[in-house]
Amino acid sequence: MKRLLLILAMAVAGLSCYAQMPAPEQVDTLVIKSVRYNFSELKQENWPCEVILKSASEIEIGDNTYEIKSVKEGSISPRYAAREIIFTLTNKDKLSFYQNGVHRVIVYSGYEFFCEPAADKDLKAKKVYYAVRDFDPALDNVVLKDDWKPSELNQPGQEYPMVNSQGYARFRINAPGAAQVRVSLGLGGQGGTVLKHMGDGIWEGTTAGPMDEGFHYYHVSIDGGIFNDPGTNNYYGSTRWESGIEIPAHDADFYAEKNVPHGNVQQVLFWSESTKQLRKAFVYTPAGYGDKKNQNVRYPVLYLQHGWGEDETAWSNQGHENLIMDNMIAAGEVQPFIIVNTYGMCNDIVFGHINEFDAKDFETVLVDELIPYIDANFRTKADKWNRAMAGLSMGGFTTSLITLRRTETFGYYGLLSGGSYTPEAIKDPKQVKHIFISCGSKENPDGVIKSVEALNAAGIKATSFVSEGTAHEFLT
Repeated sequence: MKRLLLILAMAVAGLSCYAQMPAPEQVDTLVIKSVRYNFSELKQENWPCEVILKSASEIEIGDNTYEIKSVKEGSISPRYAAREIIFTLTNKDKLSFYQNGVHRVIVYSGYEFFCEPAADKDLKAKKVYYAVRDFDPALDNVVLKDDWKPSELNQPGQEYPMVNSQGYARFRINAPGAAQVRVSLGLGGQGGTVLKHMGDGIWEGTTAGPMDEGFHYYHVSIDGGIFNDPGTNNYYGSTRWESGIEIPAHDADFYAEKNVPHGNVQQVLFWSESTKQLRKAFVYTPAGYGDKKNQNVRYPVLYLQHGWGEDETAWSNQGHENLIMDNMIAAGEVQPFIIVNTYGMCNDIVFGHINEFDAKDFETVLVDELIPYIDANFRTKADKWNRAMAGLSMGGFTTSLITLRRTETFGYYGLLSGGSYTPEAIKDPKQVKHIFISCGSKENPDGVIKSVEALNAAGIKATSFVSEGTAHEFLT
């Protein structure tokens, strides 16, 4: 899903920087300084002139045109983690630019500098651009390990994309005649990874830093057109089928493919009277479910919801729920149970309006239509104390809404990078047996831990989990 809510948080927080230029008669270089954080004292005011990037070799400043001669880089202060770029040209083939919506993007040696039109005091647009770059000096000195291997999600026989043990990703795209090629996956705030033309129509590039462990969506942009990477499989996320890549995780063993008894994931179709539609759900049944010796065995059920932009295929495809269950059951770490995934009807919600989503239409589909269908067609323990609901991200938000309203339906709640519960929200503590809340260490671990502490202090049994080194990921 990687990661829409994380991207949203970055957009809300904002990154700002400023450009500083001498008077036109003295200018022979363009100085661009980028800062990681939004400090109130840095303002885009009193520009001395207008600056336009005309081509890969020229910049127009005021009424004059100057040749770009070289690039000088360095940190002006460890506190501000800033970088000063003086565009003066050494290698024309390394410098280019392209238009990305309202943004002009300067590309130099694999770095992207996102430029936005500034405005004067009367809010009239000026032809002045400032650059943004999230600068980490440590990443500029890293030595990449040459232990590259194809991503485990690649199409059969495809070498790229590749990953290494440090968490870097490398891409190769065949795009003859293209002027710009980039992939959307990259360090946060940099807009992806720019690929370089290697000749013969081949474009190649490596992420500027290590990616968070686990699954990531991405796509390829070729001269402004959006395409999927033909080297890898596709997964539904960001409200479309996207390319997927798996960054090796230090604890990947729990969802690895192993020689253990495996369950079954099947698609079922059920009629929804409330929506007048035939709807889909995916149902995981554990190994042995169909055995004759187990024909009288009934199972608890977990209704597990996807994040925003995803659908009912997410948890069994990119989330590996079936492999996780198979491995845990084989290791004796969990008793067998059934998992049900269905579309949460949340993808029409626009960011900035998430709080307007009340999940009431989906609540009807889930509680009044799907659950009765599952109980009638599978050997379930059809009571609230053997029924749980959990969700990732937007699915967690949906879970909190429905579980608090339908306390007669679910006895166990789970929020995976999907917010938290407060003791005040639980009107009757006797109606919930256990609450599980998790997030990545790069999200809000303190908030999750404090929430669970407050629940336990109020007599509501709860458990927290923080996934180390991850952000808004399936690994939470």
